[in-house]
Amino acid sequence: MSESTRDEPSTPAVAQPDAPRRSSADSAPALLPPEVRSYAVVWSDGSDVCSGRLDVHRGGLDLHGRVGVLRLAFRDVNRASIERGRADRLRGLPVLRLSGRGGTSVRIASLQGPGVLHELAGHVESAGLTVAA
Repeated sequence: MSESTRDEPSTPAVAQPDAPRRSSADSAPALLPPEVRSYAVVWSDGSDVCSGRLDVHRGGLDLHGRVGVLRLAFRDVNRASIERGRADRLRGLPVLRLSGRGGTSVRIASLQGPGVLHELAGHVESAGLTVAA
């Protein structure tokens, strides 16, 4: 029989009792706190169509794009609706329209599917606003 050789480490392995043990839960990605949710969206405030991330928090919505952040406070919104008409759509997608007290309007479309639009409407409704369908 031939002898097999194994590479042995030059220093023996030493157990480290103070080292933290990792479980499979430690390797799971961290979730956002329940009060903040993020979505991939496109939006328009009347002139340009922007794309980026929408963050929902208790006080409103933050739209993060290349040119900066557009903050929409729920207290400044007086009308909300889901619109599916051809002229209202953004890039062919139905929108959640939020109208402000000063006559401003922002249309938001989800890039993650139609269910997300209704989820966004639910966030608006949880802030005390009615969303017309």
